[in-house]
Amino acid sequence: MRDIFPFHVSTWVHSANDIPLLPLHSHDFIEIVFVISGSATHIFHSEQFGMMEYKIFPGDIFIINPHEMHTYRLDSGESVEVTNLQFFPTIIDWPMLRVPECAQLMDFFYVQPFLGADARFTSILKLSPTETEEVKTMVRKIEQEFHSKLPGYTSLIKLMLTELILRLSRYYAVNPKMNRKSGKFIDGISSVEEQMYKRIIGFLERHYHTLITLEDLAKIAACSTRQVTRIFKQMSDTTMVNYLHNLRVEKSKQLLLSTNDKVSSISAEVGFNDVSFFNRVFKKMTGYSPSEFRKKHE
Repeated sequence: MRDIFPFHVSTWVHSANDIPLLPLHSHDFIEIVFVISGSATHIFHSEQFGMMEYKIFPGDIFIINPHEMHTYRLDSGESVEVTNLQFFPTIIDWPMLRVPECAQLMDFFYVQPFLGADARFTSILKLSPTETEEVKTMVRKIEQEFHSKLPGYTSLIKLMLTELILRLSRYYAVNPKMNRKSGKFIDGISSVEEQMYKRIIGFLERHYHTLITLEDLAKIAACSTRQVTRIFKQMSDTTMVNYLHNLRVEKSKQLLLSTNDKVSSISAEVGFNDVSFFNRVFKKMTGYSPSEFRKKHE
């Protein structure tokens, strides 16, 4: 999917009688999962939190991040129908979503998928019957465009997917169960500033491969550039530059081990435009050059 139009949508039905079920797997794109009917157990593995599982039901909608291991289990008599929308971030109209009126609505996309285990899974977006029908209509239109491939279908899918993300983010923002405030995170940081910090981290996770400015972070956090610097410094044990470098190196490790791409291509893909600089940063953080790291873990 990386070499063609970076989007795919499919609807599938599984029952407890299906053999084999989908094995534990991961992928390098973002996946939005929309549960149409039935129920199942979503099994999820996080490097940080280990193996977890939770039940999913009609109207549930959630995001699977790139390289996260997951699968589904169906108990006797169970069946489930889900629609998967799979895409790379490049397909989204980000400038439209960074305007002030949208920035604070993006927690479903920037915050929820990166929460800790308990908070993440207890804040899955559960749509009301009216919202479910609304989203179902939007998803079906996207599916029709994807399968018909009529002239202009890629542009229409980009527009509709951007609208879908914004609409889901609105549902997430106005649902009182989604807005969890934990009070003081650390001394001197309010729950509002904690939420700003989470948005900044989520934004970096989604856009690590692009040129990121303080102004971009200020827009998504809905604060000043000075506040961005202060909040990040207080909430994190590292600088924003070091955090971004570490994030890019971690993403490059995954590509080094899962693809045969050249080091120069991987360097550019994770956001390092200078391959020599990428090599220096990678070796400083891992003790190996990218080529040495790949060879060591083959």
